[in-house]
Amino acid sequence: MVAELHGIRIGLTLAWERGFRLVECEVDALLALQLLESADLSLYPLAALIGDIRQPLMID
Repeated sequence: MVAELHGIRIGLTLAWERGFRLVECEVDALLALQLLESADLSLYPLAALIGDIRQPLMID
C-alpha cells in the first residue's frame, strides 16, 4: 500500500509541477482509492502521506 500511495504522490507532484491541473489517475488498489476519498484519517498510520497527495487537489 505504501508503494501505491508513493507512486500516486510522485506522479501527481510531477504533473502539478509541469502545470497539469486536470489529471486522471488510475489506481488498481481499491484500498488506496478508499483512503484518498476517506474523510477522517487522523488515526491512520499513512495519514501524512495521504495528506501530501490530497493537498494539491484542494488548491484548485
